[in-house]
Amino acid sequence: MKAWIAAAIGILAILGWGCGISGSGDPSTKTDDELRIEDIEITSLTDTTATLSWKTTLQTASTLFYGAESSLLAFTKGSPLGTRHTVQLRSLSENTEYFYQILATDGFGNNASTDTESFRTDLSPDRNDDTPPVIRNVRVTGITMVGATIAWETDDRTVGLVRSTGTTGSTFETRSTPADDFKRSHAVTVSGLYPSTTYEFAIDATNLADLSSTKSGDPFDTMAEPSLYIHPSNMQYSIGEDIEFEIRIENSVNLAGISVTVIYPDDALQVRQIIPGQFFSRGGHFFGIPDQDLDPITAEASWFINFDDVNGTPVGAQSGSSGTVAIVRAKAIGSLSEGKVLFSLGTGGDGETYDYEDPNNRTRLLDHNRQPMPVSVRNATLDIF
Repeated sequence: MKAWIAAAIGILAILGWGCGISGSGDPSTKTDDELRIEDIEITSLTDTTATLSWKTTLQTASTLFYGAESSLLAFTKGSPLGTRHTVQLRSLSENTEYFYQILATDGFGNNASTDTESFRTDLSPDRNDDTPPVIRNVRVTGITMVGATIAWETDDRTVGLVRSTGTTGSTFETRSTPADDFKRSHAVTVSGLYPSTTYEFAIDATNLADLSSTKSGDPFDTMAEPSLYIHPSNMQYSIGEDIEFEIRIENSVNLAGISVTVIYPDDALQVRQIIPGQFFSRGGHFFGIPDQDLDPITAEASWFINFDDVNGTPVGAQSGSSGTVAIVRAKAIGSLSEGKVLFSLGTGGDGETYDYEDPNNRTRLLDHNRQPMPVSVRNATLDIF
C-alpha cells in the first residue's frame, strides 16, 4: 500500500474511533472484506467543476485524492462519516484529464481504496464567444509604501495583464495568472514600488476566443516612508530611578511584521521588561523577545493579514498605521554624561534607511506581501546623573 494511504489510515482511524462509531458484534472480528467502496458516479461535470459520489458498505470517513498527473495526486477532498459520500471539485482546468483515488477508513481500522481512475473536464463554452470580455469591479487594496494589490473580475474566463507607470517614471507589468490559466476573478500583487508615488494603470484581458479588451483603473498613491522612534526623545533620570520608554512607529499602513533591535549603554541601564504596546494589539498574533537577556533590546511582532473576499488574495494587514509597538521598563544603574538609546541601523543617525544587504541588520519592516520596506529612524538621548 502506498505510504500516503497508510498515513491517512492512521489519522482517520483515530478520528473515527473518537467519534464513537458502533457496530454489531466484537470490533475485532471486523475485516477489510466487509468494507467496500461501491457505486462511484461522476455528475455535474463542466469545464471547471466536477461532483463525485460513492457509497461504502460501512460507516467511514472518506478522502478523495486527485490531480492532473496519475503519479501525483496532489489535492484532497474529504467526506465526513457516513455510508453515502459526495464531494465537489472546483477551479478545475478545462479539457483536462484528472486522475483520482478514493480512500475509506472506518472506526475499527479497516480500510478500502479504489484503483486510480480518471475523468476529463469539458471544453469551455467561452471558446465560442463572439464579444470581447467585460472588465469590472476594478479595485486597489492593501496599498503600502512599496506594494499594492490590484483586483478585478471579467464576465468571461480570461487571462489578464496589468500595465502601470508611476510619476517617477517607474513601470511594472504583471500577469494576473499564468498565460494558459483562464479565470473570472483576478488579482495582481505588485511589489518593488516607490514610496510617495502616484501610479496609473490599465488592465488587458483576453478570453478563450482570443478577444481582448482594456480598462484603465483609478490612479493610486503609495504611502510615504514609515518611521521608527523612541518616545520620549529626551530622557533624564537619577541613578536608582525606574525608567519607561516606548518604541513607536508611524506611517506604516498594512504592516505584516517587524523585527527591531535597540542598543543602549548597559553599564548605565538595566532593562527589566519588554511588553507589547497598543499598536500590536490591533490584529497582532505574535509578539516575541528572541534575546532573553535583553541586551541589546530585541523584539519581534506580526499581524493578521486581510484577504479579498472574491479570490482570497492578501490585500492588507490589521496593524493600523501608527502607535506604540513595545513598552520598555528599565532602571538607571550608573552615571554617564550622555548615553544614546538608538536603533541598530548603520550609525543610527537620523534619516538612516534599511540596508537590504546587511544580514546583521535586525530592524526590518515587512508589508502585507512580505516585502521588506525601507524605514527612517529617529534616535533618543538618555541622560543619567
